[in-house]
Amino acid sequence: MVANLGALPLVGSGYLTGGTKPVVVFDRACHASLAYHKPVLADETKVLTIQHNDIAALEDICKRERCVAYIADGVYSMGGSAPIAELRQLQDRYGLFLYIDDAHGISITGRHGEGFARSQFPQDLGPRTIIAASLGKGFGASGGILMLGTKEQDELFRSYSQPHVFSAAPNLAAVGAALASAQLHATPALGILQSSLRERIAAFDRQIATPQQGTLLPIRMVPIGDEMVAIAAARWLLDHGFYTSATFFPTVARGAAGIRICLTSTHSEREVDELCALLAEVRTTVTAARPFLRASSTPRDGADLPRQSGDSRGDELAVLHTPRLLLVPMDQSHELELHRLHTDPFVVASILDGEAPTIEQTREKLRRYLRDWQTEGWGFWMVYQKLDGRTKLTGRCGLRRFAGTSDIELGHCFLEEASGRGIAVEAARAIAHHMFEERGAQRLVAVIAPTNERALKAASKLGLRHVDDRWHNGKRRHYFVLDREEFLSAPLRAEAVTG
Repeated sequence: MVANLGALPLVGSGYLTGGTKPVVVFDRACHASLAYHKPVLADETKVLTIQHNDIAALEDICKRERCVAYIADGVYSMGGSAPIAELRQLQDRYGLFLYIDDAHGISITGRHGEGFARSQFPQDLGPRTIIAASLGKGFGASGGILMLGTKEQDELFRSYSQPHVFSAAPNLAAVGAALASAQLHATPALGILQSSLRERIAAFDRQIATPQQGTLLPIRMVPIGDEMVAIAAARWLLDHGFYTSATFFPTVARGAAGIRICLTSTHSEREVDELCALLAEVRTTVTAARPFLRASSTPRDGADLPRQSGDSRGDELAVLHTPRLLLVPMDQSHELELHRLHTDPFVVASILDGEAPTIEQTREKLRRYLRDWQTEGWGFWMVYQKLDGRTKLTGRCGLRRFAGTSDIELGHCFLEEASGRGIAVEAARAIAHHMFEERGAQRLVAVIAPTNERALKAASKLGLRHVDDRWHNGKRRHYFVLDREEFLSAPLRAEAVTG
C-alpha cells in the first residue's frame, strides 16, 4: 500500500515518461491498494479501466494515445496472473509503461525469489518498468519495495515520493526480519521451500478443481456462488481447523462468491488432504443447496438485522427478535451451520445420545425441517446471539408435529455456551409468542427426558405444565403442555419477545 502510494502519483505526473502525462490504464481486477489511487491520478491525467487481462483493448489504447501506462498485478489476489510476455511485446512495440504490483508473486518463483513478474524481465528493467512487491507475504517480513530500472528514477523517488516526505523512525523489527529473509533467499533453502510449495499445490489440484488448477501459483479460488453460503462455508472450515477467506462482492462480482485458499510450503501433506476432504463436503453441500437459494439471502454475521417479530420475508416466514437473540427461519443455506451444531461434542453427548450425524444424516434432517415450513408455515429457526452489530450461531429452536398427532411440539438444541444463561427459554418464548399471537395456535407441547435437568428447568421457566409420561422413540419421556391463555396471561413471558 505505501509503495503504491509513493509511486502512482509520480506515474501520473509524467516525470517517469519523459515529461508526457500518460493515459493511465487499470486492469479491472487489480488489487484495491492500486485501484484506491484512481481519483488521485484522475486529477492529473486521463484514467481508464479495461477488462481483466484484455490485451487487445490495451493495444487499441496504445495505438490511439501518445503515452500509456498500464497498472496491474503480477499475481492476482483472487487467483491468476498477468500475461507478462504479451505486455512486454506491447512495451517493445508502443513504449508502454508498465507498473506491476507483484505482492503475491514475490519469493515463490525465481532463483533468488525475485518473484513472478521480475523473473520474466531482463536483468536491466529499463526506464519503462517498475515492479512493486510486498515484504509481508511470501517474503515473510513486513513492508514493501519498489524495483526501479534507472538511477534517475531512484533519485526522483527519494526526493518526491510521498512516503519519503515525512520523516519517521524505521520499524527495526521489520528491518531485522527483512535482512534475515534476504539472507535465506541467498541459500539453497529457498529452492527447497519453493519445491515444497509446488508439491502442495499439485496435491491440492489433484483433489479439488478450481479455475487456477495447473498453474504454479499458490492461490486457489473454490467457487461457491451465494455470498452467505460462502461465509457459512468459511466459518464451518474454521470450526474444523482451517482458516480460509470467504470472498464476495465487491472483491468479486455479485453471485461469484467463493473460498480463497492460500497454500504455503509449511502446510503438511496431511493438512492439504484434510482440507481437500472438507472442501469436497462443502462443494457437495453447495451443489445440493443451490436450487433452493433465494435471491435475497438471510442476513447473518456482519449483516443488518432483519425486522421485528411478526414481520415476514415475503413468504410469511417470520424472523423473530428478542433483546439478545435473532431467530431466522431455517432454509437450505443453513445446512453447514446445522451440521456444525449437530456435530458439536456437547450437543452430541447431551442431546444426540453420543452419536454424531454424518453430513447425509444432517441433510435428511434439514429436508424434514424444510417440509414443515412448506406444509405448516412454521418449523425450526436458527438462533443467533446479537453481538455488537453482528450475530453468532448459538443453536436451533422450533416446532414439529408430535409423533403423528395434531399436537405441535416445541424443541431446541443449543451449544454449551448457551447453558445457564436463559437463552433457550428466551428463544422458546419468542416462538411461543409468535405462534399464539400471530398464528392462532391454542397449545404447544414438549417431551423431555427425565434425566435432562437443563431442559426440565427451562420448561418450568417457560410455564410448561407436566401432564404425564409417554413413550417416545422407544423411551419414556415427560410430556408437557403450554396453553395459549395461560402463556399470554403471564406479562413477563409475553413481554420478553418485544425487544
